[in-house]
Amino acid sequence: MNYNELISSAIGALRGNILRTLLTMLGIIIGIASVILIISLGQGATASITGQLSSFGTNTVFILPGSSGGGQGPQQNQTDTLKLEDVEALADKSRLQNISAVSGVASKPLQVSANGQTVNATVQGVGSDYPIIQSLEVNQGEFFSKDDETSPSRVAVIGADVVTDLFGEEAEPVGESIKLDNKSFRIIGVLQEKDSSAFSNPNKGVYIPVNTAMKILLGQDYVSQILIQVENGELVNQTVNDITALLVDQHDIIEGANNDFSVNSAQQALDTVGSVTGLLTALLSGIAAISLVVGGIGIMNIML
Repeated sequence: MNYNELISSAIGALRGNILRTLLTMLGIIIGIASVILIISLGQGATASITGQLSSFGTNTVFILPGSSGGGQGPQQNQTDTLKLEDVEALADKSRLQNISAVSGVASKPLQVSANGQTVNATVQGVGSDYPIIQSLEVNQGEFFSKDDETSPSRVAVIGADVVTDLFGEEAEPVGESIKLDNKSFRIIGVLQEKDSSAFSNPNKGVYIPVNTAMKILLGQDYVSQILIQVENGELVNQTVNDITALLVDQHDIIEGANNDFSVNSAQQALDTVGSVTGLLTALLSGIAAISLVVGGIGIMNIML
């Protein structure tokens, strides 16, 4: 039997079972479409998340309060373990190398009022190095200084959307007064508009010195996180280890006890996201591929 006869016989078998053939073909089409859709969604989600994380820069390190390990120890849910003394120790180049910028962060959503208008905004107490770490640029005026950071100066830098909401478009509010939780602050700068991400939106932010935020607005003696920019991104893993060792010493944590903080880099987060999304994409693609196998078996069954 030659190829023409084989093809003719196969077509005849398929025509003789037209309904089963159409249903089997539909299964194959759905399977192929599912594989393509799942892979596309997986790649799109990975690209979106990694893009958002990359906006921080792979040389950024995050320090959060509380233990990242398992168990239910007292350190597990603590939120007050990071102090300004830790920020100062991390910024001390005699104790820690490969550090270019350090900022404590203490934030709270508050009502912000000025010019007869009121908006809701996230007020963040940060250090003078914060715009370096977050790649923020000042469009008007200036960001506050190290002196403003260490003393409870009532100065503020506001985002572009906050300016528009309170003062109108094209406004120049530098020098104007703004009220945060009914406490007056002087605007000294306006940030350049920047694309927002799932993690932050500087356009809707109000930034004040971290000491001021803790003493005047929040009434607390701790920061919610510490952000660090390392000089050499290739040494970020070693720097994470050095930071951990310094904070263990700073907090007098005994050997074998859980740390009351966690240290992670943006690069570690990127690697984790890539691994998780890759695994999910492979798993779902495998499930979708089963329909292709079932469809193929159905076609062979018809032709036999």
